[in-house]
Amino acid sequence: MHIDRALKLRARRAYEAGRLVRALAATWPAAVMTGLSYALCHHPVLSLTFGLLLIGATTSMLCIGRWQQAAARTGLEAGMLAFLIPFTGFHLNVDELVGLSAAIVLLNGGGGFLGGLIIGLRSRQIAQKNQFLLAGACVTTLAGLLGCLFFGYFGIGTLLIGVLTATAPVGIYRWLTA
Repeated sequence: MHIDRALKLRARRAYEAGRLVRALAATWPAAVMTGLSYALCHHPVLSLTFGLLLIGATTSMLCIGRWQQAAARTGLEAGMLAFLIPFTGFHLNVDELVGLSAAIVLLNGGGGFLGGLIIGLRSRQIAQKNQFLLAGACVTTLAGLLGCLFFGYFGIGTLLIGVLTATAPVGIYRWLTA
């Protein structure tokens, strides 16, 4: 009986270790975004902080599974878009074409809005819609923040406004119709 219990414990640990390794392997886009932001941004401490939060949140949600795993994957996909739009715009010097303030609003706010829109649309397919919406929006925001740091604190604010503008009406509508 004692051997049977020890064997079950070893099997459970091996199972959980496998889930953790698989979850860490799936967070490679977060590691790449963190590395780019850390290496190229003038806010390396914030880049590292947001990046580690993103990797930790995504890994833990992927380990849990169920709707949390779907929220992490969707949030990471939407977050890559929210990261790439301001990252690319900054390095293409879009601010010289349209002005700095307009570039910040268009790139950061637009990236956040598109990321939030993806989360809102995909949340319709999940049974725990509002939990998925919140978790996915958090992952999207953390990923997008890595790109918005290139534009400073105003970029962070416009990203948050963009994500909230896209996700808040969906959550409020569901709350009112529940």
